[in-house]
Amino acid sequence: MVLPTTEGGLAPNHSAFGEDLAFCVAQMQVENADALSLLFGHVDAASALMGHSMGGGAAFLGASGNSSIQAMVTMAPAETNPSAIAAAANVLVPTLVFAASEDCVTPIGTNQQPMYDALGTCKALVNVTGGGHCYFGDNNALLVR
Repeated sequence: MVLPTTEGGLAPNHSAFGEDLAFCVAQMQVENADALSLLFGHVDAASALMGHSMGGGAAFLGASGNSSIQAMVTMAPAETNPSAIAAAANVLVPTLVFAASEDCVTPIGTNQQPMYDALGTCKALVNVTGGGHCYFGDNNALLVR
């Protein structure tokens, strides 16, 4: 798993972050094939893009038209500039979108639902009832196993 920290300021460039996510996937595959790399032979050929909030929207941008990934997973993806909703039409890999019914930062109706609707086939939208933007479930000491 690669967790880039680029575009984390007050005015992140969504397009650049999407490109960074796609670059990370491609570079990990390069490292896997380089006999001089510490990662040589240790990276699976299958790759996925993932992201939360702006990172989820940027994952749509990075996955759009990207043939080097095999899947995408997002949690509460946010609409971006350029549009993650528009980019979703060009995402051609299986996609899992997590949303939360109580998300007041990126409401389902204006963010996750339009992205999901724009995706092609092989997609799933999970709405976590009672979940919020930064929490997708409640802690309950009575349910600890």
